[in-house]
Amino acid sequence: MIFLNILFAVSCFMSHFTMAACCQDLVSDILVESSTVLLNQEVIIKEMQPSDREQLENLLIKCADISAQTGIYVDDLSFYLSRRSDYLVYVCKDKKHSNLCAFLIAEKCWHHIYIKALGVDKDYRRFGIATKLLKRIYDFAQGNSYEYLSIFASNNAAKKCYEKFGFTLDGSKGSLIVYLDNKINSPFAD
Repeated sequence: MIFLNILFAVSCFMSHFTMAACCQDLVSDILVESSTVLLNQEVIIKEMQPSDREQLENLLIKCADISAQTGIYVDDLSFYLSRRSDYLVYVCKDKKHSNLCAFLIAEKCWHHIYIKALGVDKDYRRFGIATKLLKRIYDFAQGNSYEYLSIFASNNAAKKCYEKFGFTLDGSKGSLIVYLDNKINSPFAD
């Protein structure tokens, strides 16, 4: 009888272990599938249009962590949009859902472009969207003979992200910069 109880206990333990492993595999498959869907999702990066304003306002509210770090809030949009000759405002739209999922606001300075804010909706982070926005501004700056891009990053995660793209700390300016004439170390070299 003791042998049967032990055998039953081992059998229950093994079936529980197998069921837990199956559930874990199922959850992993679901997570991988949802990530793959997003990774394969097409996005459009374009200059912001007046029709994008309401969605961008909602995104700025949703990305409150970015607004707090950069000092750019919904009320500031009118200023940036009214001075198009001095500022670039790019947005990233999820093609499938027609939602804005990211934005970049940059100031055109004399010899460089200063990235004032780069924000990605939390649901779209870690899928290369920031890279696409940085590539767009990099290409614009290079095509218009600017010498470098600069950004001030106040947290370590952001600093590491920008350093990954070739930005380095410029002690004299206190910001991270990437020079556009250095083709060898270009973060977006083909």
